[in-house]
Amino acid sequence: MEPMFEYQKDDLDENYTSFFKKYQIENSLYYFSFVSDKEFSGGVIYPVCDTCTIGVNVSSYACSPGTSVRVGFVFIKKKIGRMGYKRIRDGKNIDIGEVSLGERIGKGNFGEVFKGHWRGAVVAIKKLPAHNITDHVLKEFHREIELMRNLRHPNVIQFLGSCTIPPNICICTEYMPRGSLYSILHDPKISLSWALIRNMCLDAVRGIIYLHNSNPVILHRDLKSHNLLVDDNWKVKVADFGLSTIEQTATMTACGTPCWTAPEVLRNQRYTEKADVYSFGIVMWECATRADPYHGMPPFQVIFAVGREGLRPPVPKGPKDFITLISDCWAENPEKRPSMEKILVRLEMMDLQWPDVQFKGNKNVN
Repeated sequence: MEPMFEYQKDDLDENYTSFFKKYQIENSLYYFSFVSDKEFSGGVIYPVCDTCTIGVNVSSYACSPGTSVRVGFVFIKKKIGRMGYKRIRDGKNIDIGEVSLGERIGKGNFGEVFKGHWRGAVVAIKKLPAHNITDHVLKEFHREIELMRNLRHPNVIQFLGSCTIPPNICICTEYMPRGSLYSILHDPKISLSWALIRNMCLDAVRGIIYLHNSNPVILHRDLKSHNLLVDDNWKVKVADFGLSTIEQTATMTACGTPCWTAPEVLRNQRYTEKADVYSFGIVMWECATRADPYHGMPPFQVIFAVGREGLRPPVPKGPKDFITLISDCWAENPEKRPSMEKILVRLEMMDLQWPDVQFKGNKNVN
């Protein structure tokens, strides 16, 4: 079994590089790839053809019925630094022909989100409607792609690829089976313990800490329960970066959803990562009440009441430390709000001996 051509390099990120070989086996062509870490001298070969299956840490792969190919470990010894490799593609562009769309599962800031399949995996596809493709929307969509492709954290939704050729403009990310935290909080069939609520809040905080400690700082700017996605194991990941931005030194544009937006943002004043802290305080309030903040109040009234009159949702019932943290997060003065790192510590130390939070709708939230 001899390779048909030399290694080809495909940049994944600054630490990892994948290489591809093509083999001819019994008059059929098969492609194999392996990934190497710069700190290691070897990598495991992974089959990438449709007819191949892979076991974990084994060297025998079934490539077609009745055919077994023996493939061992490949030692690279830092070949990454050598010249002459052919670059396969720039970034993570995907072929729209490989994507199949299923049911619509949500809506983001600049497009609809579908459950779909890509290269055998269940994924989420955020797609721009053809009628919505304007120069401004395209610019914002490309900005979201550029931001997401560099994010790597267990509590941040994983970017898989994108298609930027009109009219098929989309972003492909990992699929989160339980949907949004908002849908969970508003499902009367689900009973949530305070321990689970704390764990989901901790996951969200860890993801936000990662964003806030990026260089330069990344502000989410639209943090709410709708944009916190949950997997089968109740793990939460921060998602929807359509309004995220790099922190600027000048006054920034007001954006986000009014009910979750910090008062300084609503007043078009300069803001920092503490605006995300305020939004997280509203998310915690959602978790404690399983209700909508300012239910029934028109958005323009929320903007005025929160931004000019200091309105906040009614203080809910719950563990004292949790409720106190909510109030601290939505303090009027951004400097008095705790950092995400301090929120993490306080959540981890909480004693949450309290009855489960049942769904009651938007009534009796006190």
